[in-house]
Amino acid sequence: DDFIRELRHIAAAVETGDASPIGLERGLDTMLVIAAAHKSAREARAVAIDYGAGYAASALALVICTPTPPWMWCIQSSKVFRPQAVRETTT
Repeated sequence: DDFIRELRHIAAAVETGDASPIGLERGLDTMLVIAAAHKSAREARAVAIDYGAGYAASALALVICTPTPPWMWCIQSSKVFRPQAVRETTT
């Protein structure tokens, strides 16, 4: 019953042809974050989202971070960077 209002909204939009006030991209962004959270929980590691890679599993990458004072550096796909350079989601 949590999503009944959303389902009714979608049904009405399909029937009337009205546009939704929430764009499809917003829903896809949300699903990408949820997929990253699931991958992070499954792998017990941080996952970076490459928003430029499109809405595909290939947009998610495991991140290995090693604290090295005074900076923390991360390795992702053979690139070394500071963690602020990517958006991460962890459990």
